[in-house]
Amino acid sequence: MKNLKRFMSGSLATLLIALALMTGASAKSYDDVASTDRYAEQIEILSDIGVIMGTSENEFSPEEKVTREQMALLLFRLMIGKDTAGTLNTTAFTDLYDHTYSGAISWANASGYIIGTTATTFEPTEGIELQDAMTMLVRALGHSSIQMNGGYPWTYIDAAVKLGLDDGIEDLSYTKELTRAEVAAILYNALTAEYLIPRTAANGMTFYESTTIIERVFGYEIDESVIVATNNFALEGVDTVTKDGYVTVHTEDGLITVSYAELGLDGEADSHLGKSFRLVYKRDDKTKLVSVLGCTEIGKSESAKVINVGRNNAYIEIGGVKYQVVETLSDELSTNANELLVYTYGNDGTLTQVTSNAGLSALLGAFDAQLIYNDKESGVADRLIIKSFDFGKYTVSGGKVNIAGGMKESDLTIANPDKAESGDYVLYYFNEGNKTLELAAVLPVTDAGKITRLTASTVTIGGATYKLGNEKLGITAASLREQLTVGETVHAVVFGDQVLAIEATSVSIGAPSRYLIAQSETTPVFTDGKFGYVMEALIDGKTETIFVKSSSVTVGNVYRYTLDDNGIYTLIPKKTANGSIVSGDNEFVQSNSKNDELAFTIDEADGTTIDKSASYYTINAGNATSVSSTGISGSFVRFITDANTIIVANDNGTIKLHKGAYSSTFTVNDGASVTAVFDNEVGTVETLRFLYISDGSIGGAVTTESSVKVLAITGRELVDGTILNTYKVLDLASGKILELYSTSASLTVGTNYLTDADGLITTTEASVSDGIVTGFTGSTITIGGDTYTIASGAKLIKLKSDNTVSDITVFDAYMGRVEFTLTDGKISALVLIGSAEFEASYREGVITVTAQDDLGSTDEFTVTSLTKKGEESDTVIDIETAESALADGEGFSFTVTLETALEAGDYTLAFTVSGVNFEAEFTVE
Repeated sequence: MKNLKRFMSGSLATLLIALALMTGASAKSYDDVASTDRYAEQIEILSDIGVIMGTSENEFSPEEKVTREQMALLLFRLMIGKDTAGTLNTTAFTDLYDHTYSGAISWANASGYIIGTTATTFEPTEGIELQDAMTMLVRALGHSSIQMNGGYPWTYIDAAVKLGLDDGIEDLSYTKELTRAEVAAILYNALTAEYLIPRTAANGMTFYESTTIIERVFGYEIDESVIVATNNFALEGVDTVTKDGYVTVHTEDGLITVSYAELGLDGEADSHLGKSFRLVYKRDDKTKLVSVLGCTEIGKSESAKVINVGRNNAYIEIGGVKYQVVETLSDELSTNANELLVYTYGNDGTLTQVTSNAGLSALLGAFDAQLIYNDKESGVADRLIIKSFDFGKYTVSGGKVNIAGGMKESDLTIANPDKAESGDYVLYYFNEGNKTLELAAVLPVTDAGKITRLTASTVTIGGATYKLGNEKLGITAASLREQLTVGETVHAVVFGDQVLAIEATSVSIGAPSRYLIAQSETTPVFTDGKFGYVMEALIDGKTETIFVKSSSVTVGNVYRYTLDDNGIYTLIPKKTANGSIVSGDNEFVQSNSKNDELAFTIDEADGTTIDKSASYYTINAGNATSVSSTGISGSFVRFITDANTIIVANDNGTIKLHKGAYSSTFTVNDGASVTAVFDNEVGTVETLRFLYISDGSIGGAVTTESSVKVLAITGRELVDGTILNTYKVLDLASGKILELYSTSASLTVGTNYLTDADGLITTTEASVSDGIVTGFTGSTITIGGDTYTIASGAKLIKLKSDNTVSDITVFDAYMGRVEFTLTDGKISALVLIGSAEFEASYREGVITVTAQDDLGSTDEFTVTSLTKKGEESDTVIDIETAESALADGEGFSFTVTLETALEAGDYTLAFTVSGVNFEAEFTVE
């Protein structure tokens, strides 16, 4: 069946197109009716079911006026469902000239729906006004009375509006003569309006049967329904559906089972469980089968990615709306609470109802949830269906799946969108009842990192800080804490900012090569009952103390390394033979079935350059001697970068690092060593894997340390035997308020400092730029007199007086004081910390206002008021005759010349600069 959801703008549109298809008609389209036209859907639907025809095979003539005789025929087709009423004229009208319409006019007149303009005239070619069309339909739908004729047209207009006949045509004048398109709209509205049919009871009394034209004329039932069961799942109290491809629907009259394909919905049936639809269907009393003619979602649904829980489970907050989880919904008038019915997936195919806030809270470890609204326009949902996931390591051994109760893989239906492989850590849902396994997500495992900080609830690994555990997934912080030791090197399995599992790290010989730079010689140590060696090494731009097997290293040299499960590094130096760098499985660069790598090194640069062409870089040795591994010849190599590229440069003692694709500049100073390792590609251009320049720079790079602004001193803590001072800080890179440690107890609040590789705040002040925002565009911002490009994904925040932050736009920062950091020459983080400041002074009738900041080329200002501060109330001084002029000289300033000298006292001058309000205070002695 045709997918009908594209007609969501009208609840009936989908249903009637389905009807047309079921009766063998094809969706009609006209050359003069575009799909975007106002009444395109109504015209198409009424054409498809035969109520309205085109003026030719391919034309509808939507702007052509509808005559009274045409309206009579359209009304007949709508109410009777037949194409024609015949040609016999049974009326007293003498001006009927076209027998095509005579039968329909006779039927409508006899039924009392349409009357003549006089006793003998009908005026068949006159236009039909909106108020008359409303009158005819109100009468045809059984909502008229003799008394209403005395109040024509307003009695009929009022009834028509109550019936919804004016939907989509509310802007039309009631006396407007309707076009064919407008008539299609009102006839469309009549199809599902209440249709009253008079009946006579046994006692002779008249009563009315309430139905709709679509039900009465075409014989179909229309119900607001909910899908309550599929082949895999069912709401509590309903069984799953046995017949493949069918679903159970709860209608107003009970449960029916229908073909899911006939519903014409997108996606799998399971994704629509619990949703509300308007269903048009027909029951076959003989076969007891139900055929669906159309299905339209009544409300809407959306993913609930974040669900917050109030303290003590006082409320559930989703999308800014606070809810109360209830067992049954109250009468709408009896409560003001936003009540929510919640169902959760069990492991047997049943969706069990959750009846309390606490019950829902317990499911929020990792989940997929859908909010369901009964009303498309509502901002408050009625239901929530949540699927909670478990966490585990997915393994398949002997064809059996561990997280599926050991069931055979061949017996399971497995959904695996992330292509999880055996050995991966996953979030999963297992339904034992129908043998389905959903591998919802593969969780990342961090690169090998050293634990530098450990508290009862957090751990810092490789400079990144994570929360320990997830109680609602059954993983406690304590269970992870006892597995960890400061100084240990580990892999962490992470879910967002949470660590869910720990693995001892191991970088194998066969893995892609990893490199470090020796920062110190080795030192022998005695630990755990045996001797070993430690050294300082620069790894991914950070200096770390590591345990190594080597007894000696050369400071400044680059080494390939592997790492065993005990955190011991094996260093592999560069070796040369026959003028080339040796490659192999256990060499500086690898050449095996998994890794094909190339190396290019220069021990002492002399005129060495790294230049960029249109699509690649070229390392040119210049006058220096270069050495390479097999596959590279000559004194240069061409390369590109990608997401896995690591570039490190020692820039006058400061280590600069770039990870990922690179597009900026390189500088190599004479005397520097250069080490480059590439993936060996087909052709003459390689992919850079690792580059180290011992003396040089990389354009737009940032120092490896993070910059933080100290906001408050919060105390001291004993961390792994060391007393550390705790500070509340603003991390400029992430825009988050954090609490970090420092060995120093005398950091200054309001000052920016660098952090070290262990995440501790150092005493070194960070070089953070600041200034006043004096202009902006969609992608640039001007600070002082300099204009910068705003990087994609840049963090723009405001630091509030209570040391909290909020996201802002560049518009919010206009004429404000900001601090910012650059990455690759672009603004990557900007913090609004205040506003521009001005100083005012007074002398001999002249007020001079001077900006304390660089406002660039700003020269627009307006003086708005001058106020003298008084003991009881301030006094506003008239300055309407004041003359203002920009002062000469550097910087921004202006003067206000007053006709009357000011008396002694304290004053406030209010003014705008470039449209932003400011004040400056001064004192007259």
